[in-house]
Amino acid sequence: MRKLLFIIITTFVTFGCTRIVEIEIPPYKAEPSGSVLTSRVVSSNPGSYIVEVDLHIVDDRAQYIRNLTSDNFSIPSSYPFENYTFSLNDFKRGLSTDYKGTYAAMFLMDQSGSILSTDPYDSRVEAANIFLNNLGPSDVVGLSSFTNSYFTVHHKIGSEISQIRSTLNILANSEGGGTPLYISTFDLTELLSTMTTIENKALIVFTDGGDTNGGKTPDQIIQLAKEKNIQIYTVGLGGGLNNLDVLSKIAYETGGYFMWAEDANQLISYFGTLGNLLQGNANFYRIRFEIKTPSPITSKTNFIFNIEVALSPVKTIKIPILVTLP
Repeated sequence: MRKLLFIIITTFVTFGCTRIVEIEIPPYKAEPSGSVLTSRVVSSNPGSYIVEVDLHIVDDRAQYIRNLTSDNFSIPSSYPFENYTFSLNDFKRGLSTDYKGTYAAMFLMDQSGSILSTDPYDSRVEAANIFLNNLGPSDVVGLSSFTNSYFTVHHKIGSEISQIRSTLNILANSEGGGTPLYISTFDLTELLSTMTTIENKALIVFTDGGDTNGGKTPDQIIQLAKEKNIQIYTVGLGGGLNNLDVLSKIAYETGGYFMWAEDANQLISYFGTLGNLLQGNANFYRIRFEIKTPSPITSKTNFIFNIEVALSPVKTIKIPILVTLP
């Protein structure tokens, strides 16, 4: 936890003195979050497309929200989709993901310089610690990070949790450099496949920006992950993130899930429930909606639409959904 320094000035009759007091920031305040398990077009006609989306929605305590209805979900018209119409035509809740069992998860943490502004109070570190708190007795985890031009493996799969916690605290104060997202994800996928015999292997990629180094492409990452049977869970942070389509595609096509945090404190609730998603005993909502376009889509095109989930009269979260038409 980061600390703030306050200067307290005490004045005496004959002299004054300045005293530095170190005060801890109050505990982190988690925010509700949502993740996308999958998004797919289930039917299409010229100018009309039925899209099915599975969503996992949790409150600020990382507990699945069970009582939402279709009225809580909407897709507002926005640029550049002012002439598109969206209508909900099916809704299910209380569905469960297939059980996967014990998992081996490797974290790949973005330590680029921009993290200083998107996550100024290191919510990602607090969130990772909360994830560690919820490990099952047979689950194992490792830690890596990227900055400048490549990644570093700090702890291989199965390392002592206390050591991982110590390194997380170091990462909280060592941001800087670029975002070698693609090459790091590709090479770490290859490395993860050799670290453990556990079948349920996942790479958890956290970033607040697009790739700055090249070397590999998203399609190459997806192909390798499929070959090595590695699920890639992608976590994007920040309102300025411009590669939501890439992060979504990598997750959808490798069997992982995608989460976007507009607020860094949403990471805390998401990582608190991540173990359930990895093990495969998580509940989710399935919604179907129709998209009507001004004219038929004539070539395969990726779109990002925001689904808004109203959790209360004063709290709404946005969840970006990648839809590939037709």
